[in-house]
Amino acid sequence: MKSWVIYGFDRVTVWLDHPELLLAVINLLRAHCTRVVVSFEQMPHNARWKLKVEIYQPTVECLVRLAEALGTNIAALVTYVEIARDIPARSRSRARQWRNSLLQSAKMKSLHHPVRRKLTTWYYGPRSDANGRRSKVLVVYADRPSKLNNARPPTGTPPDLHTELRCTGSAVLADLGIVTLDDLIHFDHQKFWNEHLCLYRLPKPTDLGRLLAKIAGTDPNVSGSALRNRSAKWRKEHSKVGIFIMHNALRSTPQLAKYLRKVSFPEWLQETVLE
Repeated sequence: MKSWVIYGFDRVTVWLDHPELLLAVINLLRAHCTRVVVSFEQMPHNARWKLKVEIYQPTVECLVRLAEALGTNIAALVTYVEIARDIPARSRSRARQWRNSLLQSAKMKSLHHPVRRKLTTWYYGPRSDANGRRSKVLVVYADRPSKLNNARPPTGTPPDLHTELRCTGSAVLADLGIVTLDDLIHFDHQKFWNEHLCLYRLPKPTDLGRLLAKIAGTDPNVSGSALRNRSAKWRKEHSKVGIFIMHNALRSTPQLAKYLRKVSFPEWLQETVLE
């Protein structure tokens, strides 16, 4: 993918089975990420893990250095990861435009809750439940510049389109192929997004109305005006602050997905970002 599409991890939490991490190692990591937080605590309900290390916007080099420092004597378990993709924009308005286009196109696999908005951030599902942080939440926003891979943007840098999947728990991460630091180091970001985030294009209003009528079991052989009205009503039902949300629409009308044209990420970029 184009070099200006940035892939990385926004945040990583790793637990170690050793209660100490040398200050020299921590300082080494700080040169390759924006922040490191080390907590001397025991993992709840699991006495093996004695030290929590949280790393923000690490580079691959940061993860490699940590793995080398731990060697074979200290075990590490990854329990939280924010898998992220950024597209830097030239202006705030352009970043918002791209965000809206993504919301209008994207359906995230395995996430079954509706998309919600809080201020300028869009959440594919609630951030937490009775047990705390949810296992998977997709987050989209477009009001901050990229910090991925230890980027330190100066004040005034335009924002980007930021998309991240927040993954909590070793079992959820194992399903994505992430257990160890080595898995993070060799993680295939492009393959991940291509497999988990589906992009669609809706047909013209008349054709969409006809499909909706067919799915609803009603007569599709009505006037074009009636079909367009059905299409407009359906779109409005699945819009927030004037933005159509594809994920919500396909939650309520899942049968429609098989009739829609899938769009690859390069196609979406060409149509949206490179227009």
